[in-house]
Amino acid sequence: MAVQFHAVPMTARCVAAVVGGCAALLFSSTAAAAAPAAAPAPASAAPVWYGSAPLLKLLAGTYDADCTQEQVKVADSKRPGGSIRIAEDGTFSSGKMKGVLRDDVSLLRSLAPDGALKLQVNASDNDVHLAIAGSEQGNIYIAVIDDQLAVQCTVPVPKPLQAPTLFSLYGHVLDVEMELSCVTNGSKKKKYPITYRVQQGVLRVFDQEYDLKQGNTEMIMLHMGEYGSKKFTYNARTREDHNVDIVVAEGKFAGVKVTRNDGKFYMCLAPGQTP
Repeated sequence: MAVQFHAVPMTARCVAAVVGGCAALLFSSTAAAAAPAAAPAPASAAPVWYGSAPLLKLLAGTYDADCTQEQVKVADSKRPGGSIRIAEDGTFSSGKMKGVLRDDVSLLRSLAPDGALKLQVNASDNDVHLAIAGSEQGNIYIAVIDDQLAVQCTVPVPKPLQAPTLFSLYGHVLDVEMELSCVTNGSKKKKYPITYRVQQGVLRVFDQEYDLKQGNTEMIMLHMGEYGSKKFTYNARTREDHNVDIVVAEGKFAGVKVTRNDGKFYMCLAPGQTP
C-alpha cells in the first residue's frame, strides 16, 4: 500500500470556505487561552473505525445555546432557533440535516505564544457539512450546513477540547515500536534503518529528538481513500519549527516523515509500505 504524506497547512483556512454561500455567517477568529484539562479516555464503544473515537469523545454533545438559523441563498434571513447534536456514534444533525462524522475529517489545534488557543474542525458527509472554529471570547462556533440551510451555535469551549495536546489524546495510536527503513533528500536511493518509537511523547529520528507534547500546532486527519481504504494522519509543527507527519493506514502503522527547519527530511516506512 502506498503511503502519501500530504503537505498540511500550518494556518487555519477560513471554515466559511466549506460552502461559499455562508461567508457572512461563519467564522474567522482566535480562541482565548483555556486551562488544560485531563484527556478523556478513547470512546471504544463508538461503532466507527478506531481513529475517530477520541475525536468523537471530544465533540459529542447537544449544542443549543445562542443558536441562529439562516437560509444560505437568501440575504438577511438569519433568525434565532435550531440546535446541533453530535453523537459518539459519529452522527451529527440539526433539524432535517444529518451526516456522519467518519470518513473525511480534519481537526487543527494551535497554541499561540501568548497561550491563545485556536481550534478548527471540518467534516463533510455528501452535501452536509460540520464546521467548528474558536473565537477570541473563549467560545467555539459550531455550524451544520447544507445547500439550503445553515445553523450555528456559540458555546464555551468544552473541557475535552482544552486537552493539553492532540498527541495526549492519540498517543496510544502513535506510540508503537517498529523497525523502519528511511530515505533522505540527500540520498534518496540509500536506505537507513531505524527503530521507531515514541517515549513519553518524544520521537527520536537519528540524531534529533522531537517533543510531540510541546508542539504549538497539531492536526489530525481521518481520510477514506480509494477502494475504501482508511488512513489516519497526525501532524505536528514543533516549537523549533520542525514538521512531523505520522501515518496509520488500515489500522497499521505505516510511516513517519520529519522535515527539519533547514529543509532536510527523513521519510521512514514500515515493511511492505511504498511512498
